[in-house]
Amino acid sequence: PIIQSNAIPLIGETYPHEYKKYITQRSEVREQFETIQVEEVSQEEALRILVYQALLLERQFGVFITYRAIKQAVYLAYRYLHNKPLPSGAVDLLKQAVVRTKQAGEKRVSADVVIAIAQELSKIPIQQVSEQETEKLLNLEDIIHERLINQDTAVIAVSRALREYRSGLSSEGRPIATFLFVGPTGVGKTELAKILAGVQFGSRKTLERFDMSEYQDKQSTFRLIGTPDGKKTGTLTDAILENPYRLILLDEFEKAHPDVLNIFLQVFDDGRLTDSLGRTVNFENTIIIATSNAHSNFIKESIEAGKSVPDISGELKRKLTTYFKPELLNRFSDTVVFRTLNREEIKKIAKILIRETAETLTEKHGIALEIDDSALTQIAELGFSSVFGARPLRNTISEHIRSVLADKLLRKELGRGNTVRVSYDDSTFQFSVIE
Repeated sequence: PIIQSNAIPLIGETYPHEYKKYITQRSEVREQFETIQVEEVSQEEALRILVYQALLLERQFGVFITYRAIKQAVYLAYRYLHNKPLPSGAVDLLKQAVVRTKQAGEKRVSADVVIAIAQELSKIPIQQVSEQETEKLLNLEDIIHERLINQDTAVIAVSRALREYRSGLSSEGRPIATFLFVGPTGVGKTELAKILAGVQFGSRKTLERFDMSEYQDKQSTFRLIGTPDGKKTGTLTDAILENPYRLILLDEFEKAHPDVLNIFLQVFDDGRLTDSLGRTVNFENTIIIATSNAHSNFIKESIEAGKSVPDISGELKRKLTTYFKPELLNRFSDTVVFRTLNREEIKKIAKILIRETAETLTEKHGIALEIDDSALTQIAELGFSSVFGARPLRNTISEHIRSVLADKLLRKELGRGNTVRVSYDDSTFQFSVIE
């Protein structure tokens, strides 16, 4: 009633997503105000504002704030802290740096303190690459190949992209890298994405997976960015707002509705989206990998005919235009072809998977696991599929190795310090226990 009677002048301020969530739905309140959109200030304008704020903070806390710390607060807030616009995000960052400096009993607020706080808030490695990480980046191909057999073209492509990003040479305003992995089922496309999440982002749990076969209708765009009325937020935008430093995996990308593909075209191009609440969602610190089985038969037949991956890449990219618009394909950092796996490579993968079982057995029960070549060869043979690649391997190992070990553990036939040796003889897997 007071607002309606114009008894007092009133100015309110809020963020666009809060306005849409709390005010838009209430017409009786909305109609009493004239809405004025205040745009985010530029970095140059924010720097001028922050210089003044720094003077106030110096007087209040009795500290000295270096000019480099002020500049870093503006840049890092703009580049990595997207929950608040400039200058608000930069002011908050500088205030936290002042408080931490005071708590440490010091009086000089340096850029290093600002960088450390920004890194904690964003969960993104902002500081310069350490010698240990440099060694890791330079040997990235070898690290990945410890868990992924062959697929050299793909491994080289992702390793190159990560080195560019950590060296500060990748383009700003776009994701770290965007890849289209194309190849048959069970050849390592998803596995490479998981390995990459662990190597770059510190954990495989940072991988956010979307099955694009579930986004085949026009309305499914709302599941990604939220409903127009703002009542439901989007799964994609929420994931990035929660943790902007992650890997997004888009499985079976060719099955997505054209409107869904257009959303990702915008992400690849601009590095950001606006969700249903009006929040700007920044993808500059994400890696996006789309996988596709499109033209798998062409890849398989070409490899069987003796052609190499580089030989077929050009023709495959032309064929992919039957599924994707050329402008979308051109936005990917790289389109990477995964070739079919042969029996020897399946055997190497089986060895890696069994090693995982052995490590778990040792860590949890103190029991060693050894498997001879006869058993390994049989596991690879049973787990090989010309249609599904290496996918049946896990089930094969579970059926013939892990289930037997589980039974022996429950029957108390295995104890800490034992060694289990697995061989294959007379058409059966033989398990011998050495105490």
